[in-house]
Amino acid sequence: MNLNHWITRCSKSLTVLGLLLFTLGFLHQVSAQRRPDHITLNDSAYTEGYIKINNSNPLKSVFFKWKKKDAYQEYSIKEVSEFYENHRNYQRKTFDYKGEKVTVFLEKLVYENKDISVYKWIDKRGLFFIEKENGMSLLGEDFKEEISIRLNNPNLDPLLEISKLNYNSLTYLLTVANNTTEPQTFSRFFRITPQVGISFSSHQLTIPNQNSVGKLSGTATNLSLNFEFLPSYKRNLSLNLTPAFSSGYASGFNSYKEGESRFETDLQFDYTIIQLPMAAKYYIEMRPNKYRAFVEMGYSWSSMKANNGKMDIAEFRENIIATGFKEFDPSSPYYGFNAGVGLDKSLKKTRAITIGMKYSSLRNKNSDKMNQLTPYIGFKF
Repeated sequence: MNLNHWITRCSKSLTVLGLLLFTLGFLHQVSAQRRPDHITLNDSAYTEGYIKINNSNPLKSVFFKWKKKDAYQEYSIKEVSEFYENHRNYQRKTFDYKGEKVTVFLEKLVYENKDISVYKWIDKRGLFFIEKENGMSLLGEDFKEEISIRLNNPNLDPLLEISKLNYNSLTYLLTVANNTTEPQTFSRFFRITPQVGISFSSHQLTIPNQNSVGKLSGTATNLSLNFEFLPSYKRNLSLNLTPAFSSGYASGFNSYKEGESRFETDLQFDYTIIQLPMAAKYYIEMRPNKYRAFVEMGYSWSSMKANNGKMDIAEFRENIIATGFKEFDPSSPYYGFNAGVGLDKSLKKTRAITIGMKYSSLRNKNSDKMNQLTPYIGFKF
């Protein structure tokens, strides 16, 4: 097994391993928060049992049973002060809303956070409340200021800047707030980065109808669009899909001997390459909210389309020189591994300028080889 084949197999394995690690990490976070269903009835807590929520709106009752074989019994909101169902905590609250006193169930976001209590009104989509000393207060456009005052943690200001008034964003903010004691670079869950670069390529092709291999080098403009998913808790691991398009020109002069003849060939062609690399990326904090370095590795599939492929041939045999011309088409799909390093310079609202270097080592079914080295610059949204 040669080195390139071994590296390709390793890159495939690492990409799959990255997916598994993200999945296992997510499941671990979920399982770590799991508690059995429980309910508080008339100030008496039952730590085990089964809860079922009906689909009524507004929600004015829940169903509970102590044992699996028992029948569900309905309890009204007057009897239930709190219940925990499907890993979520719901509490009965009474407050004024639009001039009317209401008693409803609210879902508490991030039950384990002791510094702040934020609730979602399950009957009213998009309404969130913060609990103050004088009761419940509806969060509005100034929710970032309100939460910032309660958390009193300047390290969270960059995350607050990109947070939104919705369930997923607030849940992530409050979860991170439990464990953030020093500056940290925060990112959105999903990011898009247009990139532009120059690809320097080397090609090793089987020469048509010749018992030899031709080597060429080329330069191409490279345009790509990176789609990045950051599902990890610290946003320092990501999965990346980066469709890329490059267009350039390759040429190469080769000399070889066959029997008593010496051949010289001049190969050249224009080419376009569509590449679809997948990679796992790991970020390394250099200066939080200023600079982050990263390394990445993955697997890539490419399709090369060659145009105007031609080969000038000169055969030298004793005192005779014969010349010829052939057309050839090295178009082919390629596959192999890719790797890269880079640096992000953070801007406002988690935007960033990124510079990096990518390397790919690819081959096709005929064992032709194509290596690419691409320095690039991009802008992260």
